Amino acid sequence: MKKERDFATGNAQAMRIFLLDDAQKDPFVREWADLTQGEYSRLKADGHRSTVLESVAERIVEDCRGDFRRALFVLLSNDPAYLDDLKTQLDRSHEGLAKRVELPLPVPSVKEEIVRTNTNLLNPRSYWFCLDQGGPEEKKDAYSTLMGDRGFIDSFQAISRALAAQHRAKRTGRPANKNLLTLVTLGTTPADVESFIADHELEPDDSSSDTHTGVWWFRNRWASALNLPPGGDHSRRASLVESEFSLRWVALDMVATWALCEAPDENLASKLIEIVRLAPSIGAPKAAKEKGKDALSTLNEVLKGFAADARATGFAERFTRMAPQQRSQAYESPIADRLGRPLSKSLRVSGSLKPDVILEEYEPCAVTKATSPENKAIELAIKRGCHVIEMTAHLQADMRGLDKYLGDKVRVYAELLESV
Repeated sequence: MKKERDFATGNAQAMRIFLLDDAQKDPFVREWADLTQGEYSRLKADGHRSTVLESVAERIVEDCRGDFRRALFVLLSNDPAYLDDLKTQLDRSHEGLAKRVELPLPVPSVKEEIVRTNTNLLNPRSYWFCLDQGGPEEKKDAYSTLMGDRGFIDSFQAISRALAAQHRAKRTGRPANKNLLTLVTLGTTPADVESFIADHELEPDDSSSDTHTGVWWFRNRWASALNLPPGGDHSRRASLVESEFSLRWVALDMVATWALCEAPDENLASKLIEIVRLAPSIGAPKAAKEKGKDALSTLNEVLKGFAADARATGFAERFTRMAPQQRSQAYESPIADRLGRPLSKSLRVSGSLKPDVILEEYEPCAVTKATSPENKAIELAIKRGCHVIEMTAHLQADMRGLDKYLGDKVRVYAELLESV
């Protein structure tokens, strides 16, 4: 309280308000009781809580008459018993000095937003991931807690129980689909991408790679594999993002990039855009997956026929010489037009996050949107369906700089999860 005391004694305003959160915690109690750490620990261990609170109350009354005159203290706590005991002691020293107020709980949607953003701010797994790991009972418990009149401690504990369920038993059914971030690297050979993947010890859940195009799908570990400078909060944020977003990497070499951007063959360009647009599903039949790989292989054979085309080689020369901003202008609009989407200004829920193209908007996970506590209704309410596309023409040798590019993307997608 030294800084606050110095401020109070040096400030001449008619009223000062001091807001103290978690007023039941030991550092606050010990300091205002004017006890050393050893003295406080012994009194606490011996169960002399009322003695300590008596000292706290006497000191608060003394301060209100002294250094903190013309001040209003707002003590916040989630421990009602502590506040009741403290008020009793304050009334003994100066009856009427303190008033105990029970703050009403917000409506369920706001209560859930507070729980969701705090979960995402402090943990390496997203709020949605925690809920998804729970079985039907844990999901129903979270729904009932958030929809009912139970407070924030109960709400956070309900989410923790859902996450802990993953250690007791595997969730029923196949894993849920996450949101999808599609990374499109233009002018990059699939062989270069394969080298990047190997160097970072990434393990795709599915892949199909040929001479001119390649596709890799990472459902779990991808953001945490990046080589970034130590420090900061990257490790937690990387884990947070990959818990809710899978990564689908589409590599288009110069021939494929030319065919997509300048469209010498409309049918070929349409097939390339479908590769970019595709959103894989964990529940897709094996036959459908094999059909997709066969289509990619056929597409590569067609592209091989254009490899020596003077138009393709000329495009590659021009594309390589362009400054990065010119390069992005050469591919962003043609690709967005073919996808039938404008280049995005921002996500609807976050003005600061601007993917190149939004195929499906991001929706915050909200169990309180479920129409009933039944498992099917809850799973439908929390279902992930966002699909965004980020495009880059990363032409540096050995894909140098791509780690930083992806690291910046991880940061802004983490900020999305932490803010909504």
